Amino acid sequence: MDPDSYRISEKAVGRVAEAAVLTVPGTCAIDAKLAGLAGRSFPRVDAHIDRPSGAVALDVEMVTTYPAPVGAITDEVRQTVGTHVETLTGLTVTRINIAVADAEVSSQRRVTRTDLAHHPVGIVPAPVETTPSTVTSPVVKPQAELTPIVVDDSTYDQIAHVSTPPAPTVQHVSAPPAPSVRGVPQPPIRPLDPVLTPPPLPLAGIQLPQPPAPRSPVAPAPAPLRSITVTQFTPQRPITVTRAFPRKPVIIPPTEPLRQITVTAPARIAPVSLPARRPLDPIYAPKPQHVEVLRPEPQPLRRVGVDNPKQILVPQAPKPQALTPITVSPDNLEEESDG
Repeated sequence: MDPDSYRISEKAVGRVAEAAVLTVPGTCAIDAKLAGLAGRSFPRVDAHIDRPSGAVALDVEMVTTYPAPVGAITDEVRQTVGTHVETLTGLTVTRINIAVADAEVSSQRRVTRTDLAHHPVGIVPAPVETTPSTVTSPVVKPQAELTPIVVDDSTYDQIAHVSTPPAPTVQHVSAPPAPSVRGVPQPPIRPLDPVLTPPPLPLAGIQLPQPPAPRSPVAPAPAPLRSITVTQFTPQRPITVTRAFPRKPVIIPPTEPLRQITVTAPARIAPVSLPARRPLDPIYAPKPQHVEVLRPEPQPLRRVGVDNPKQILVPQAPKPQALTPITVSPDNLEEESDG
């Protein structure tokens, strides 16, 4: 069983180990409720899983019967728990620490080493039985024949023809006479009242400009009305006036007279005295010294000549000579070996 294909919790591994402990002869199951207020339930198993390596370490606390061989019981529990956990969970058991917390007197038959030797260590997992589902093929109904549609030729005679009504006659519209334009009388312009200005106060050293003489505004002459000449009217529909509205006269309100403005206490202008201007200090800038730059006269170009190239020597290899033949005899080989 591959542990990477699923994920099992440490609590589930502990429950599997507790059930494996109770299958060994000489072990007892104690409930915490029956043990009292300070009691604990046994067996207790704490599992520590190393998921990257797929290994598990178990800490087992258990209670044995009395009298019984405790050492043989713990050995049998270690083998049984390791086999059950590896078979059912797929994890590799690396360490099993067993602690015997108590020994309970049992009224049953005494557990011997023979009973522990005949105890099956392994476990065969219960096979998973499944009922195969029946596969049914879908049944398709045969295709029904289409009902033929018969078109009667007599329906063409029942089609009503559309008649286009004649175009309406266009009536000519006579334009009404142009209305007469009348002028609007303009009220007379009243002269402006003079504004009394008190004489200016004499100031020392300051001359005030003379105020301009009051002048009355002059209204521009009315422009003559332009006559509008209608050359051609576009024929339109006749307009029938059912009720004539009376013309309302235009009332122009009278112009209010200008009010006279009297200055009671004119503001006194105090003379402003400015300090005498201080003469500017002269600034003397030193005259820079001019340094004459002497440009050297260009030297005439001289002709550069190329020396005659030296003769290139081409190396010539000597002609190959014939090799001297070397004769090797067995006598020479023996003399060389002796030497």
